[in-house]
Amino acid sequence: MPVSKRIYETAIEAERAYDLIERHERKVNRFNARELLDYENHLRRETRMRKRAALRWDNHYSYFFGGLSEEE
Repeated sequence: MPVSKRIYETAIEAERAYDLIERHERKVNRFNARELLDYENHLRRETRMRKRAALRWDNHYSYFFGGLSEEE
């Protein structure tokens, strides 16, 4: 069954977006499971994560050249 180029490209982009969302969901689930399995290390990691996020928020400005995005 022939498919137009635009439909094919859209399907590929949707697959990529789905894979990114799925990967992020796995990371979040693993992080949340760690809270139950290894509470002390979870607190240490979460504290470090929040401190680094605050530093990135306050001290970082990104400039993207050539049409690149944050993911590229």
